Amino acid sequence: MISINPTYFTILSMVILSHIKAVQFGFRVCSKSVDSEGQSSDPFTITYQWGQAVYQCGVTLTDGYSELATCDTIDITPSNCAPEYGLQISADDEPNTANNGIDDVCVSSIIVNGEEIEVIPQRIGDDANDGPNSDTSAEITNYRYYDLGDDAPEILAEAPITGTAATDAAPVCGDIPALTWTGDDSKFDHTLFHNEDSWYKCNEGEVIGGFEWNGNCQHLDCLEDMRCVKPDIPTTISQDCYELDMGSSFDDATTVTCNQGVYEGYFVNGIGSGCGDAYNCGLYNWEKLYCCKYDENVIIVDAPPDSKHDWWGCFDIPNGDNGNPSTDYWCDVETNEFITGFTRTGPGDDLSQLEEAEYRQIYLTAAGGNQCQLADVTTFDWDILTEQGLDAAGIEFDQLQLNDVTKFYVDENDLSLNIEVTLPYIGNASADDMESPLFGVTYVLDFEDYDAHEDAINEPGTCQNRQDNSYDGKDFVDDFWDYSYNPVTDIGSSGYLAYPPATPAIGSWTVAMKDDAPCGKLIYTGKFTWAELRGCKNYDGTSEPYTSMISDDDWLNMTGTFYINLVSPFWYNKDYEFY
Repeated sequence: MISINPTYFTILSMVILSHIKAVQFGFRVCSKSVDSEGQSSDPFTITYQWGQAVYQCGVTLTDGYSELATCDTIDITPSNCAPEYGLQISADDEPNTANNGIDDVCVSSIIVNGEEIEVIPQRIGDDANDGPNSDTSAEITNYRYYDLGDDAPEILAEAPITGTAATDAAPVCGDIPALTWTGDDSKFDHTLFHNEDSWYKCNEGEVIGGFEWNGNCQHLDCLEDMRCVKPDIPTTISQDCYELDMGSSFDDATTVTCNQGVYEGYFVNGIGSGCGDAYNCGLYNWEKLYCCKYDENVIIVDAPPDSKHDWWGCFDIPNGDNGNPSTDYWCDVETNEFITGFTRTGPGDDLSQLEEAEYRQIYLTAAGGNQCQLADVTTFDWDILTEQGLDAAGIEFDQLQLNDVTKFYVDENDLSLNIEVTLPYIGNASADDMESPLFGVTYVLDFEDYDAHEDAINEPGTCQNRQDNSYDGKDFVDDFWDYSYNPVTDIGSSGYLAYPPATPAIGSWTVAMKDDAPCGKLIYTGKFTWAELRGCKNYDGTSEPYTSMISDDDWLNMTGTFYINLVSPFWYNKDYEFY
């Protein structure tokens, strides 16, 4: 007989109570041993908020112990609310029982963001005070709200009173805060509007936030710089852009905005100047605006019309000092305002006639608000990791249950070894007493240990979880260690090589975020046939196979070791050719 022995392929093990699909939320009924009267056949309402997205659904139980009651977020259009993290279970407001109360249910765990988390077993509904761990003398508890903002669920609010409808008990949907911007004040560095017939644009994802004026003259050359700003979130939001030809319309008193006609929700990314001599050019030489709209799946824009930010007097030469102030001035907008256009008085060409900036405010959608944020991405310190271990370093492998990190099974139909690896999504790491995490990190999955002195990250083994050609033309420092704040979309792409395309030369690997969860865990899935496992070797194929064969009269047995390595460069801004 022939066998592949998966026992030898286990490397890591970790702990979580249970894994449910990340798109599901809900609760589990207590077991009979915990509460023999804690089952129910009545309806309940579940309200779940994760970040800005609020989902609500109804479930009707089937009178079972340890019953799982869940809803899928993919089936529900979420409300968009101020960011919170919580789950509420409410007794429905249409009681089915003769004593005018919902037949109580004992809750032993809740389902949030793809994880089942134990809570103190307690009842919701009528006779709540007769259940385990009762914290109230009232007979009916209409709802219980679990705050998920900390490491462990905490009961933040509950209603041990009668007559409260489930819908009334739902968490308050707070107003979404307007996004603020962060900016670059030195993009053009005294070269603004110096060239004939040129565009002066901000980078992708940015818009104009204001101008630096030297305060002592009125032509375009007196604008020293242009502030480029972006929403103050970790990601760069894609834009759709068009050119607005102002022509002669900006030669006199007027307002020009990117939001006109079929164009709605656009902001000024750049200005096209027709000036050949900046010393003799003025506002009439602004010929075009480059207008860009943020991805509507991520950004909500204030409804029309545009608002106005007052620049009256901002570009006027001050009195005294012969009109030559010693400091430059910024004529800009508030940090929660994004420029959509400009208003000028006229006729004339002086900068002092640029009197107002048109603007709107922007907000994250529920989907945008639930992208990976910087604080949500796992990081760690190499010194702590090597000296004190994973837990002390902050890599929470202890949250995963035994065999949940690495799972193996053999498909007897094609005699293939199938592997599933669940790991934290990690950003950068710190080392050598540095406070900032500057060292890139990548996972190396292979059937041979990674040699920090001999191996190269762009020369993978034949069965490793990466392609060598993904690194062609890429820079070791600037490109090899990049990771995305949109991993659901970007993981496994050549633009973010910390998690590169996973297809090896032999066999197969795939990588994806676990059930499309934006920031938490990722899954590598591998499949290798008997012949492919025998072909697992080093980069150039010159080594002996990584697997070994043992045979007797009855068996031909293949064994090997599967390795999961965390790898960083030896130094964060130079390739020393070891790790």
